[in-house]
Amino acid sequence: MRFLFFLILIFVVFSCTKDKVPVNDPITIAERISGSYNVYDTLGVYLYSFSLTYKQRSDYKDSLLIENIDNDFFYQESQPYIEDNFVSEKLLLFSSPFPTKDKNNKSWTLFNSSSGGIYDNTWRNDTIWMCFRKHNTPWWPSESVPYLDTIIKQIAVKQY
Repeated sequence: MRFLFFLILIFVVFSCTKDKVPVNDPITIAERISGSYNVYDTLGVYLYSFSLTYKQRSDYKDSLLIENIDNDFFYQESQPYIEDNFVSEKLLLFSSPFPTKDKNNKSWTLFNSSSGGIYDNTWRNDTIWMCFRKHNTPWWPSESVPYLDTIIKQIAVKQY
């Protein structure tokens, strides 16, 4: 009797199998960074929204389509190639073609500027701590606009 009970117990224990959970495809860096962002100043006041479209290429250069940066600019920028397993933090380059035209067809230059912040111009946890320099030094006299050379710090938060 004990032997039969022991045999049935072994059969029941070894015949049970765990249900297999389907494995989802991993999310790529392009899917994580691409999207719409709300931009705030460093005090948390809403400024504008913009979007990023990250495009991976095979030649060790990626590109980032930036729409409405600083509520004024639209351009495409080359980015260093980053493997998909590097998703916790990503340095973004904000340097526009020379010159970049704004919505009013005025010429500007935008490029990365670091004020010493550890997260400046990085994508981290669906947030970008942007720090870039905006100036119109070569063009302000010919375009009859006020001279501007400033460093802009903003925080962009991805919207779902």
